[in-house]
Amino acid sequence: PILRDWAEKWDGHPEWRSLLNKKTLRKELEESIVAIDQFLKATSERGQSSIIVMDICAGKGLFSFLLSYLKPPHVQEIIMLEKAAINWHHVVQGANPTAKEEG
Repeated sequence: PILRDWAEKWDGHPEWRSLLNKKTLRKELEESIVAIDQFLKATSERGQSSIIVMDICAGKGLFSFLLSYLKPPHVQEIIMLEKAAINWHHVVQGANPTAKEEG
């Protein structure tokens, strides 16, 4: 459902092309979903009420993007380490309206 939603919302938008047309998108999403599942299980078992997530191997930011799309109530903030050559439009203008880009 998420990929269909993204395709309906952002197909044809040039700034999304580098993410949506990526040949390995499905594989990378599957890897992110496994990591998110483990993250949600671990944090719910500990009863964490407020968590700041640091995505230190962000790549294109799929883990962070999916996590912000799911909007777990205990995730207060998601911080991604920046790589200058990556188009961050899908994160900054995507599912999470609170995302911001810092220079």
